[in-house]
Amino acid sequence: MAFTGQLAVITGGGSGVGQTWARQLAADGVIVALLDVNTEGMEATASGFETIHTFEVDIIDAGAVSAVFSTIETTLGPVDRVVNAAAIMPFGRLVDEDPRVTNKVMSVNYGGLVNVATAALPPMLERGYGDFISFSSMTGIIPGLLMGAYASSKAAVQHYSEGDILPLKDVFVSFFFVSIGMFFNFDVLFDYTGEVFLLLLVFLFGKGLIA
Repeated sequence: MAFTGQLAVITGGGSGVGQTWARQLAADGVIVALLDVNTEGMEATASGFETIHTFEVDIIDAGAVSAVFSTIETTLGPVDRVVNAAAIMPFGRLVDEDPRVTNKVMSVNYGGLVNVATAALPPMLERGYGDFISFSSMTGIIPGLLMGAYASSKAAVQHYSEGDILPLKDVFVSFFFVSIGMFFNFDVLFDYTGEVFLLLLVFLFGKGLIA
């Protein structure tokens, strides 16, 4: 995904996809602002790069997210790209899961996207340019075993993201929606029969062709 901007904001930049994306952009000469509650992880991400700046913020706090975007725009410049990679993914049966954990998954994965998009998109729309990258998962389409809370949150992310694409179709602001595939250990989780696995492949490839 080519990028010619100068400043990118990445949520969840202290680990995983966010960390990888941040270091790659910084290596390409982009100024990167990391948003995360994981300060040690952000320090690791920024190690070796003077152009990576860290901001400790919880994306479930709408006011804090709005304030940090204002700070970034004031101190670092206009935001050209947002990569919303922050997410949490507990495993287990929903009936055994603490409801506070279930609700937190929705607050971080879906509520965080809402807060970040609400803070980031208006300045982009006013300027008439920018990229917003939203991460979902195949579990938002096909729920994964023992991933009920995560799958539910990603289904919400998917609908929210797709709903934001149409209003942006006539402006120079791109809203990218990335759906990451599921990776199973079939020996441990479950044993697909040949027929079921074939139907799954047809559904996945068919979905891609239709989209």
